[in-house]
Amino acid sequence: MINAKTVRCKLPDVATYERAKKGKVYPKGCTLLQVSATKGQLVYLHEDQTVDSKYCVIEPDRDRVDAFFFYRILQKGMPEFLSKEQTGLNIRPQILDRFPVRYFADMNIQKYISAEQFLYEMEMQHEQDQIEMLEHFKKYLLQVMFC
Repeated sequence: MINAKTVRCKLPDVATYERAKKGKVYPKGCTLLQVSATKGQLVYLHEDQTVDSKYCVIEPDRDRVDAFFFYRILQKGMPEFLSKEQTGLNIRPQILDRFPVRYFADMNIQKYISAEQFLYEMEMQHEQDQIEMLEHFKKYLLQVMFC
């Protein structure tokens, strides 16, 4: 168990957010929250890019919180938060002012956790790719066998 100081605050204390603007390039490390016709889907930006207007772009204060670690905080807390705050199919971005954030004050701990989770995701993706490749190979062998 990690014994480290944690900080509790609200989202605006550690991040800025805005409805995505057409043509604006948002930096790598932002989290996208789908706000139009949504169940609160989140997307992590792995590179700088423009974003569809159906998203709210959340950019963490990188001096206080690691970007991927922050994405994971949002992923973990968003379902429960939206079950209490969302009304209808759309999300009003202003409700994010009330989103509770709890994080480790030590940036090294955040980066360690982020790195471990990112490696885990990469391993899972590699395994999924292997499964798909084997399924395609099986399909090919069955076609050849019955021709």
